[in-house]
Amino acid sequence: MEVAFDGGARRTFDLVIGAEGLHSNTRGLAFGPEERYHRYLGFCFAGELATHDDHVSAFAAYENTVRDFAEQNQALATAGGGVLAPRTRRHLDARNAMLRTQTTLPSGTEGRAANGALTLPGYEHALAR
Repeated sequence: MEVAFDGGARRTFDLVIGAEGLHSNTRGLAFGPEERYHRYLGFCFAGELATHDDHVSAFAAYENTVRDFAEQNQALATAGGGVLAPRTRRHLDARNAMLRTQTTLPSGTEGRAANGALTLPGYEHALAR
């Protein structure tokens, strides 16, 4: 990946990690606006706690609600296997060469389907108590 620094210098790296926090600018540059993939799951767990008599049944209900969503999104990482995490130098070089020729992000729909796989139950009545 070619990186341009604020001072004008340019360098090429095999791996660039953007770890600037929850609302990462680097993530936004790579994947687009976070509204397309961001889901706040804390509300879901709070809703389950509010609608169950104990935390054990709330945890079970939360897991049941988010399991398919989580599994579909985890599968995206494993489906890319060797492309996302090359195991050899040769595979890394091939992946980097492919990425250098890309002018736009892939237009596949797999991520979009997994992104929208969560339908939150209506907890508003329970949380208004």
